[in-house]
Amino acid sequence: MNHIRIVLISDNLTRDYLSLAYVKEELERIHGVHVYIIGSVAEIQRIFYLLHKIQPHIVFITQLLEKCFRDIAQYVRKSNGLVIVLPAEVTYSSSAALNILNKNLTYDELFELYLVPGDKMRQDIMKFNIQGKKLIKVGSPKMDLINKKWDTFMSRKNFSKKYQIPENRKNIFIFSTFIKTPEKYIQKDTAYIGSKKEFIRLSRNIDTLSNNYGDAISRLCKDYPEYNFIVKPHPLESNDWYKGITDANFFVIPNEYIVNILKSVDLAIHWYSTVAIECWIKGIKTIQYAPLKEFMPLLGEFHFGNPVVSSYSQLKRAIGLYADNPLEQKYTSFQKKYINLWFGKLDGKCGMRIKSVIHNLIKNHSFTNIDYRRNYSLGVYALLGLEKMFGTVISRKIISMIYPYNWKYAWKNAILVAPNTDGDNKNIF
Repeated sequence: MNHIRIVLISDNLTRDYLSLAYVKEELERIHGVHVYIIGSVAEIQRIFYLLHKIQPHIVFITQLLEKCFRDIAQYVRKSNGLVIVLPAEVTYSSSAALNILNKNLTYDELFELYLVPGDKMRQDIMKFNIQGKKLIKVGSPKMDLINKKWDTFMSRKNFSKKYQIPENRKNIFIFSTFIKTPEKYIQKDTAYIGSKKEFIRLSRNIDTLSNNYGDAISRLCKDYPEYNFIVKPHPLESNDWYKGITDANFFVIPNEYIVNILKSVDLAIHWYSTVAIECWIKGIKTIQYAPLKEFMPLLGEFHFGNPVVSSYSQLKRAIGLYADNPLEQKYTSFQKKYINLWFGKLDGKCGMRIKSVIHNLIKNHSFTNIDYRRNYSLGVYALLGLEKMFGTVISRKIISMIYPYNWKYAWKNAILVAPNTDGDNKNIF
């Protein structure tokens, strides 16, 4: 039988590449399987071109909410391939579950399997008329990496050296999640049907929230000169709310993998970041700072796992207390229960479970008539030609002059990794 071709689609390299690389490594332990990583959906025509070129039997995507991902799923299904959903967002607020799926849309026919981290997501997703047999609990590759490959990630000493941060001070990290979705996109994308007004309102409030954070961090730098304050923006964040902070003990780490940061965190501040859960797994203290009343209902069920403060004076007191002292037992007890609810046992075997699921799928499926017909614009060839002549950055700049789009995001997240057939992952085509 010919090799089974599997494609993992990446949307944001900082956010999902390490997890996908880990899954790729596990899947390639299956005999006769070739695995590619391609991305990102910022260049959807390039994605369609690569799928047509590779002709994959199985395609992994990270979500089904946004139209671009549903279009990919429909294309793969129409070409007789199988779609597997492996979510990049592994925790969320159930009160805002519409950030994962939308009750006004149908999804069941778009995919073969949805690999969920644990019981909580499985229960939530079944509410969207999705067959229970399609939802398979495997754990989370992201959480697996934190424990299984912890020793391979950046040490505190190397982190301080790389970013020229004084090593003799405690590091207080700010994990910001100020993602402002363009209103035109919300109006256009069917993912937001039934919730457009709510999403627009939340997006507009992001400016106020981020400004409040900027003011607070600037004051903290002056009130606590003995600490380093380090902002790690969310990979999908576009607003530079921290630009006006110039204190010597303030630093920004924009494009680093979270796992390379965790060994250097003494205390973390966030308003609604699932990085908090990753911190809990490694025993790192977190404080939730929510300076806007409008956002209080969206703090997520996990807000019970850390102190929640809403004013600068409360934030300052919390830092003064928790920088040198552990969280109270009521918080750490909740953290353990929450982690178990979402992930079950963190046994480091997520990759093995994904491999087993896909191995059984391959054995029980004939994969006949795989046929990806061309559905991309011929303009893709212009992009490929420009990239060959000028490289990734300049080619995207040129294209953006003709067809306006976020070329910086496109070049930062463009990837094409070949199957590891000779011990070396390399770019192809």
